[in-house]
This record gives sequence, structure tokens and C-alpha cells, in this order.
Amino acid sequence: MKREFAAISLAALLILTSACGQTGPDKNPAQQEQAADAPLKKEVAVSELCSEDGTGTDNEGVEYHYSYHVPQIEDDTADAAAINQEIAAYYGNRAMDGQLCMENGEPPACCTVSYESYRCGDVLALVVTCAYYYDNYEEYSVYNYDTANGVRLANEDLLAMRGVTQAQALSAIRRAAAACYDDQYFPAWVGSGFDTTSGAYQELRAWTLSEDNITPELPLYLDDGGAMHTIAAIGCHAGVDWLFRTLTLDLEDNAADVETETSLDYLTVTRRGSAVTLRWNDTPRGAALLEAYGYLDAIPYGQELTVNGLYSEYTQVFCGAMGEPEAPYVLLLTTEGRVEYMDVLTCMQAGYCCASGPLLGAKDVRSFTTDTDENGLQGVYAVTGSGEKIDLCDLIDADRHSMSESLYGDWRCSYTADDGSEASCWLTLTDGGNFEQTYYDPTQDLRMECTGYLPYLGMTEQGPVYAYRCWSNVSNGPGLSGAVILKTEYDYDMAAYTLLVTELSGTPLVGDQTGDTTALARTFG
Repeated sequence: MKREFAAISLAALLILTSACGQTGPDKNPAQQEQAADAPLKKEVAVSELCSEDGTGTDNEGVEYHYSYHVPQIEDDTADAAAINQEIAAYYGNRAMDGQLCMENGEPPACCTVSYESYRCGDVLALVVTCAYYYDNYEEYSVYNYDTANGVRLANEDLLAMRGVTQAQALSAIRRAAAACYDDQYFPAWVGSGFDTTSGAYQELRAWTLSEDNITPELPLYLDDGGAMHTIAAIGCHAGVDWLFRTLTLDLEDNAADVETETSLDYLTVTRRGSAVTLRWNDTPRGAALLEAYGYLDAIPYGQELTVNGLYSEYTQVFCGAMGEPEAPYVLLLTTEGRVEYMDVLTCMQAGYCCASGPLLGAKDVRSFTTDTDENGLQGVYAVTGSGEKIDLCDLIDADRHSMSESLYGDWRCSYTADDGSEASCWLTLTDGGNFEQTYYDPTQDLRMECTGYLPYLGMTEQGPVYAYRCWSNVSNGPGLSGAVILKTEYDYDMAAYTLLVTELSGTPLVGDQTGDTTALARTFG
């Protein structure tokens, strides 16, 4: 066993951690913004508050390993002292707790404390982590310090140095998180026999990219070469719900990279970097298609519509039609050879444009092509690196019908009617995205029932996006339509899951207006 104590003993560590309430002086923002360009004034070293490595044996004779390396900044400023106090209070105490466990003949609760240090100009970054023995759970902290001015740097200071807004940083984090998730699970999912209509892949990917997971509070730091990184939780399909991963952020603005696809005369799709817009043109062919589907009143002719739910880097955009009548789809090819699509007519009818995320079943794709089958129906195909043609019709159909099992069941919300009585709404979601809805208004003794379907469109940081069409039992009209976010959330007060329905567009499904989020409680029987 190797044990070293650099600059401080465990007894002194106790004294140091007792001063954790102290804070440094207010920082000068102007000084922080100049930190990246200022000349290096002094070399600030990183030493170790405690350094210990070894092995031990528990009461059952099982051998374990432990390693404790707790860093500290060697600078005589108030902010350096405050950072050292925070590190000692949390990670130093984890090391002390581990030592006490071993003295009692038990494996250490925390088996590892480690760190990495990076220097970019005058910016010193410490990334400290600890891991626990029994479940290998990890925790991370990041500390950024301006050695030239002796001040601690926050996320906004690093972003200001790079000339990046918080919104741009969050967008870059989501792209990096999507790539990490897809790189890890897409290869295993494709061709593995997993049910691609279960919605499990999409649900966990949506959580990974969600506002609940990707927040402005995620730590940022610069490596030795100046690249910006963060540490974020990535959803996991086996064992734990998620794992921390270090992500490298691409902060470059590539919006000038413009590509326009007009293979369908009534549809123009334009890609500017990772942003995509589409425009429906008023042409005879397009009008005939809309008439066939009954969507003549749903199309905003000539408007540039933003496509939501894009979190990849794209190399190609393609417009194609399939089926009878020929429904248009936009296909996007990612740098990894995966396919994302947009169901154009469904998006237009719902009033919300959203792309799908990776289409399960298509990999190593290099290009797209169209062809006509023996029945005269046009199809769209993905062409792989080996020359194989993958018919995308069935894959897209399966994706459109995907829905997480967590959404299935009966849900109910109540609201107060004008006379003070309680009115209710029930929503039943079933396999394949079908639903039934019932309203009851006691003031008019009115009960209205309708049925419909919820095709999956894609996901945004708010959650999975579904279009909907529904018809009442007394109506012969075109029905109601729109788009909603559907996701479940655990209510700790009620000790049960609730269904959150966020209205994105169209006629509200359960809320009063676009933007509303309504919570429905699960009911049984």
C-alpha cells in the first residue's frame, strides 16, 4: 500500500473542511472576459491534498482496490482557497470515509477519487470524480480557475471567451448527447430482434436530450487544446437508468452550408448546416395530392417552415414519395450513415414539422433512390455502402406506429366547470398509437366520445412528439388535428406516474390552448 499526504494531513483536512462556508470576493467580469487573451502571468501548480493507493481484504476475504487522489490549487487567492475548500469538503471527506471503512474491516464506500487537470492559456480546469464500491456509481465536479486574475470562472465566463451564447451551447450539448446515445445503442438495436415499435429507443433518447437532463447547469471546461467539453447523463438500456459521459462540443456555426432539394415540384427543402426548412409550393401536382388526402385547408403555401427535432450532422437531404397516393417524405442522411425522415403530409396536417431521429433498421447508408415496384407503386430506398437497397416504406411505417409502453393505459384529468362542479376528461392510449377520448361536462350533462390515432413524428427537448387525428361519435367531418408532446413523469406526492400532455399546435387535445401542459393521473378499472 502506498500512502502520501501532500501539504496537509487528515487532521488538517478536517480543519480545512470546517471553513467551507467562506466564499471569495466578487469577480470582475471584464477581467474574466480578457483572461483568454491576457499574457500568462504565473504558473499555478496543482498538488494533491491526499494521495493513497492500495488493496485490502474485507471480513469475507474478498480483495478490493482503492485509490484516493484529491487535488488542490497552489495559489494564494481567496477564490483558489474557496475551490480547495469545496474539493476537500466533498471529495476529501469521501476519501476519509473510505479510510474509516477500511479501518473497520469493510470495503470503502467510496473506492476512488481521481482528477484530471487541463490548461488552456490562463484557464486551469480541474475535473474531479469519485466512484463508489458497491454500485460503481460516479460523481463529477468541474472547477475552472483564471490563473492570471486569480478568480474562479463560471460557465458563462467560458462561453463569453468563446463568443458563444447559452442557447448555442445547449444546442451543441444536445447534438453531442444524441451522437453519444446513438453511437452506443443504435448498432446493437439494428438487426438485434428488438421490437422497433415499442418506442423504448425513442423514449430513452428523448429523455437524454430533454430539458430535464440537458440544462445550463451542466459543467463546462476547456481542454489543453481549447476544445470545450461537458459531462452529461446518457440514457442506458441495461442495468442503471443512465451513465455519465464526457462530451466534446462542436460550437462552429456552419449555417452557411446551404443545400436545397427540389425533386418534388410542390416541395422545397433547404438545409443550412444542421438546420432544415421546408416550403410547400402551389403546383397542380401538389394540389391534386392534397385533395386526395383531404388536406387542402391545412397547407400554408409559400411559407418557410422550420423543422424541429434535428440533433445530428447531415450530409444529404432527399425528397421522395411513396405509396398510393404518393405521400412525400424528406430523408436526411447523417454523417454516421443513419437515416432520419419527416412525414411531410402528417406534419402539415398537424401544423408542426418534426424529424424522426435515426430510423431503426437502416445503417451504413450512402445515398437514396426511388423505384417503382411490380404493382406500380413508387418507393424510396436507402443505398448502403455495399450497394444493398433498403426499402424504407416498412421501416417508416413501423416508426410512425412506435409508442412507449409507459404511455399505455387509462388517464384522467379533472377541471372545474362554470358552476363549480367537476368536469372530467379521460384519455386511453393503446398499442400502435391508437386512442380513445371521453369528455363529461355535468353542467350540460354532456358526454362526448371520440377516437383517433397518434402517429409518432420525432422528438424535441420537451419530449416525444405525436401528431393526432380524432373524430367524435356524432361527427362526419374531417376531425380534429394537431401535435402534442406525450411523456410520463413520476409524482412523488401521489406516489404514481402522471401523463403530461403539452399542446404544440392545432386544436388542443386536452388543454385549452397551444403551449398548455396538462397532467393526467393514471386510472385503473
